[in-house]
Amino acid sequence: MGAVVRRCVGVALLGVVAVGGSAVGAAAEDGGRGEGRGTLSVSPRFPAPGGEVTLVQRGGCRERSVVASSEGFVRSVTLRDKGGSNFVGTARVSPRARVGETYHVRTRCERGGSSAEASFTVRRGATGGSDAGEGGSIAGVNGMGIAGGAALLVAGGAATVLITRKRNRNGA
Repeated sequence: MGAVVRRCVGVALLGVVAVGGSAVGAAAEDGGRGEGRGTLSVSPRFPAPGGEVTLVQRGGCRERSVVASSEGFVRSVTLRDKGGSNFVGTARVSPRARVGETYHVRTRCERGGSSAEASFTVRRGATGGSDAGEGGSIAGVNGMGIAGGAALLVAGGAATVLITRKRNRNGA
């Protein structure tokens, strides 16, 4: 049974190292301040003239909103923080946008600073997919979630070790 205990402890430690390493990587990506260059996505990537696109910026600002602008939009739009520095908004593609043309989208924080960039290509009648929402994908990585997951891994490994030892002593 000693081999089983060693395996369980090894798996638990491996889980803690994997989860802890990703937390360090996430914090190092933005210098640990929650600022830095965010990532921007446009959906659908192939809207029709006059259609709508959903913009999602992950990270990059510590403010409540981000402004997105593009020559392909009717006007600039404000993306609102939905929690965890995830900004979401909807923009209307200009009815005069040229089919086949690629338009760049740029965001900037309310008070300047960091920004993000993405692009979309206008296609007549094409949408590039269904409007199915974000599906929970706008929840960002946070330290408490990572720490909670690591604690569960350690607790599971410790419980396995204790149960195995108890069974070993009782002769089961």
